[in-house]
Amino acid sequence: PRSRYILAKDRLRLYLRDGYRCSYVDSKSGRRCPASHRLEKDHVVAWAKNGSNRAENLRWACKAHNQLRARLTFGDLKMSGYRKS
Repeated sequence: PRSRYILAKDRLRLYLRDGYRCSYVDSKSGRRCPASHRLEKDHVVAWAKNGSNRAENLRWACKAHNQLRARLTFGDLKMSGYRKS
């Protein structure tokens, strides 16, 4: 069975690689989101689509950018059923 547990070595690699800052880069301006508060771990390949919990498949995202990526991956209709808390 798959586990959502993230190994300590992968958590460390994520911190060292990205710092603790949202990884979203605006495609128009090329600027990286400056958010560094209450970040969420985001999967490059979604967990629901068999993405792994390895550092190579993880990135930091602020809540807004994590939800944006989810909407791009799963669509507005699917994501509209989730709370925006």
